[in-house]
Amino acid sequence: MNILLIRNDKLGDFILTWPALALLKAAIPQARIAVLVAPFTTPLAALLPWLDEVISDNFSSTSTLAEALKSREFTVAITLNSTPRTALALRQAKIPYRLAPATKWVQILYNQRLIQRRSRSLKPEYAYNCDLISRFLTDHHLPAHALGNQNDWLPPTLQRPLFSPPVEKGDSTPIAVLIHPGSGGSASTLSACQYGWLIDQLVTQGMSAIYLLAGPGERLLAESVKRASKNGAAKIIEPATLPELVKVLAKTALFIGGSSGPLHLAGALNIATIAFYPGHRSATALRWQTVNAPNRRLAISAPGKHVNMIDLNAHWPTIAAFIKQQNLAEVS
Repeated sequence: MNILLIRNDKLGDFILTWPALALLKAAIPQARIAVLVAPFTTPLAALLPWLDEVISDNFSSTSTLAEALKSREFTVAITLNSTPRTALALRQAKIPYRLAPATKWVQILYNQRLIQRRSRSLKPEYAYNCDLISRFLTDHHLPAHALGNQNDWLPPTLQRPLFSPPVEKGDSTPIAVLIHPGSGGSASTLSACQYGWLIDQLVTQGMSAIYLLAGPGERLLAESVKRASKNGAAKIIEPATLPELVKVLAKTALFIGGSSGPLHLAGALNIATIAFYPGHRSATALRWQTVNAPNRRLAISAPGKHVNMIDLNAHWPTIAAFIKQQNLAEVS
């Protein structure tokens, strides 16, 4: 069976397809599985163990995309977030089985649809993705693994971490806390002053190896957070590529930040995470929950639309208790 999965948008959205990919490979280990992803996520996708091919979506037109897909003779296409361009390309490629969420008018271009209503945020994004895989498996008379309960939505057949990067020789200096003050444009985040205050509190807990993660275009933001910290304890780290970010995360004990791609990558590696979420329905902590174990994640939601409305002082006892539970001081 020749299967194509499509999630060619943001980094975090792609990472939240990993449970679905793992579920699919476990159900049909002999299948050939390919993904169509955004060009900047291609190097990360190439590291995943469940894939036989990674297709970078740098095609200039719908017709060239359709031709590329048709030449690969896919028999199944599962689109986890459909757009008119990809829907039309799949139909032009004449892929026999085409499944997508039954949202937006573009659903008419698919011959298989699943009603999900993701904007209601009734379950995590990765659970919605797994539901599409389960629908495909059921349609093909294959056993579909059930999702977990509401405490842990990940199918119990899947192991954490979802992805274990290869161990390489080199700098193994541990990072006790990695703070990402950026958001990648996907959601609001705390202010520089709030992150600076948080760094100072972490230092009082005995944390010394504190780093600020600066993604593309985020160096100035990281510097402003560093200045906002009274003790200036945090160091700035700038991975140049996604594989380099994986290496940084592999030696990190705790990741702190808003709902962004790096947060979800940390979750996929089963790193302890403290995440800040806005309060509006389509961006809830449940909808964009990380895939690390329940006892490895702490989610704090704002009382309104903007994350900087969070009262960190009020939440600090919960944060400190979580840190103590993780024995993170041993990493410092």
